[in-house]
Amino acid sequence: MAVSRIDEAGLNVTQYGNRNLIINGAMQVAQRGTSFNAPADAEYTLDRISPFRNGAGVIDIEQSTVAPESFQYSLKVTVDTADTSLGGTDFGGLRYVVEGYDASRIDFGKSSAKQITLSFYARSSVTGIYSVAFRNSAASRSYAVDYTIDAVDTWERKEITITADTSGTWVTDSGKGIDLRFCLWGGGYTTTPNSWNNGNFIGSNNTNTSWIATVGNTFYITGVQLEVGDTATGFEHRSYGEELALCQRYYYRIDSADNNSSYQRFAVASIETSTEAEGIFTHPVRMRAIPTFGFSAASDFHVFTANSVKSVSNLLIDQSSPTATGVAITATGMTGGNVGLLNANNTQNAWIEFKAEL
Repeated sequence: MAVSRIDEAGLNVTQYGNRNLIINGAMQVAQRGTSFNAPADAEYTLDRISPFRNGAGVIDIEQSTVAPESFQYSLKVTVDTADTSLGGTDFGGLRYVVEGYDASRIDFGKSSAKQITLSFYARSSVTGIYSVAFRNSAASRSYAVDYTIDAVDTWERKEITITADTSGTWVTDSGKGIDLRFCLWGGGYTTTPNSWNNGNFIGSNNTNTSWIATVGNTFYITGVQLEVGDTATGFEHRSYGEELALCQRYYYRIDSADNNSSYQRFAVASIETSTEAEGIFTHPVRMRAIPTFGFSAASDFHVFTANSVKSVSNLLIDQSSPTATGVAITATGMTGGNVGLLNANNTQNAWIEFKAEL
């Protein structure tokens, strides 16, 4: 049975198919948390979105309930550390990468290349010119375009159409297809807007330099949509379940805080020796690539086996694929041949994550 898709005007746009190449454009999914103080360059925050930055300017990022009509959330950026004298290598903003499989329909790098249109809602405490850049994975092809924030602290919808690029090499597999940069400040790596360039550019040379100059300045964004064609259509609202599943191709997290459980069950464990067990994690969707693995702290976990608790001293990947991962568990006092459970160790701080980000 087909899933109906409704845009923000309440119109059923199912017949248009999956138009939006952006995942989590409504800023609903926040598996890693909802507030990020001074995240580093390329550190993911809300799902699928990371900051890019260099130089003195530092930003904070959070999921905000300040949102335009028909939206529940936005992503809020706040200046944490100002940069009042931008040098040639000072820049920053927000980054989204479209996977090559999803970008392949655009045909960039071919004679059949198509125009694409970006639309979004933006709001800022600083009026003026901002910019967006579209780049290939090698950062050898770039296109920057300006847009203007006209009024302070007011939601404004922006629509940007760029010309097709018949040149360059564009990835069409599970790698980086289109590297999209929302440039909030730039002292360098910027270019003249509205044309394709050979080179590594992150925005237009018309971009405001004043936004990063004052601590507390804000920028909000939501309703981000990238689609094939020269016309922006209404934002494609997918269900939360659909959006979460799309995000989990790149990242998912099991967190004891999700259900307020101090003894969250993470995995069934096969006890192999007195000190080694193996927990099997079947990923909720096929991940983009073989994932890496992270966890809160070994002391946050125990193995419950034979009606007793065994403290965990280490966790690491044993075998992994995009569909399932075996995690080797180091503990003491276990009995080979038994089974057990990898649990949170009387804490709501325990979490395990799998990452296959672009």
